[in-house]
Amino acid sequence: MKKKLLFLTMLFGLILIPKEVLAASLGLSCPTSVTVGENITCTVTASHETISGVKGSLSFSGMSYQNVSNLTGSNYFSVSSSGFDGAIDIASGSKSLAKYTFTTSSVGTATINVTCSELVDGTNFDTHSCSGTSKTITIKAKPVPQPNPTPNPTPNPQPTQPTTPSKPNNNNSNPENNLSQNNNLKTIVVDGYDLVKVDNNNYTLMVTNNITSINVNATAEDEKSTVKGIGTHELQVGENNIEVIVTSESGAENKINIKVTRKDGYYLEDLQSVLKNNKLKDINIIINAESKITKEQIIEIKNSKKTISFNYYDENKKLIYSWLIDGAKIKDTKEIITTVTYTTENIKEIYKLSNYADGLYINFKHSGDLPNGTKIKLYVGDKFDNESIVNVYNYNNDKKTLDLVQDSLKVTDGYIQFGIEHCSEYFVTMSNLTNSNKSNSSKTIILVIISIIEFLAIISMLVIYILKIKKETKDKRNVFNETINIDNSSDFIDVSNK
Repeated sequence: MKKKLLFLTMLFGLILIPKEVLAASLGLSCPTSVTVGENITCTVTASHETISGVKGSLSFSGMSYQNVSNLTGSNYFSVSSSGFDGAIDIASGSKSLAKYTFTTSSVGTATINVTCSELVDGTNFDTHSCSGTSKTITIKAKPVPQPNPTPNPTPNPQPTQPTTPSKPNNNNSNPENNLSQNNNLKTIVVDGYDLVKVDNNNYTLMVTNNITSINVNATAEDEKSTVKGIGTHELQVGENNIEVIVTSESGAENKINIKVTRKDGYYLEDLQSVLKNNKLKDINIIINAESKITKEQIIEIKNSKKTISFNYYDENKKLIYSWLIDGAKIKDTKEIITTVTYTTENIKEIYKLSNYADGLYINFKHSGDLPNGTKIKLYVGDKFDNESIVNVYNYNNDKKTLDLVQDSLKVTDGYIQFGIEHCSEYFVTMSNLTNSNKSNSSKTIILVIISIIEFLAIISMLVIYILKIKKETKDKRNVFNETINIDNSSDFIDVSNK
């Protein structure tokens, strides 16, 4: 009895021992100290048993943001200065998410905080709460250079006999001493643009991609000075350095540099100017992961009646998604948030509704309706092969249904494109989902057909009934007429007999 009791006690104790579960968390790897002027590089990692998606925010102080790089290897994971959001390849244990680089300019302390909003399990797509972390970095002053050792004192020099100074030769005076040494710049302009002055010898200018040349004009303070570098300058895409040289009468040079950056494409801030360019019909605008198209810009697109493509590229210059807006079809002119991520908080619900079909989750940060005629182009090449046929479904959070938006879309060069009327959450899959709006539409069509058939049947029955009534009425009338004829005939016979 005692042995049984001991065994049960041990068994009960084993049951009560909690199983070890790897908690979901975000890690942060940073240096503990740097010298002022050096960069600070921090790596964010996510830890859990399996990871399918993660969302988090980032804040910092005491340093300036420089750049960030995506370490997940997934184009469906977006990173920015304020955080990260998206789907990643399923990983076991831990996964490096992003590498952030900051610059330092003052001595003191810098801090970086990472907050985890949610982490999606890669096995059953459950959403887990997760913890964040923070780091403190000491920014030290640059070391002060040590002075050279005090040199040995030199002995007092022996006095020398004074020499009689020679008289100046007035016949050999240098005429160069009378030449002007003024090589100052009086004015410098670029036709059609406002230069940004950095200092007296450096200026900057940024132009749109379609500007292939600029014209520089400059004048010197002294009329006797010469100015070189003025006139027309061809521009390459990227940074161009234009040098203007003012040479004084005496030959002293003063070099002025203009750094002109020709953009590699049209950006959101260029929209107004390119819309006014009548030579451009279809315009491609480069946006970032957090861009917004303002109401005023939508109105400008509407008035131009042009088709605009707003394109987001990753750090490898790969196009991830495009918004295509047709100005000729716009009616609603409210602001559009262009952010698109490849993850969703409703993975578990969509997974069940799709009968656990494999697919791609699309989430739009914008909410509500979009301008008429808007289309979206999405990169899906990491999930589907070229020539694959996919269907796009909208997740209706209120009705908990997947409604068919577009079926039989072919993946071309890694992309799909379809019309979109409003933004919410979407699911792209090669499966035909039976609980989609397509089946509902089929049921609706069948019901309509049945209703038409029933209506025609009722009309037919009504017509038959009317015809039957008419026939019966006619038969009764014929019988009545025959009866009258017989009666009349009898009366005639009787009279005849009399």
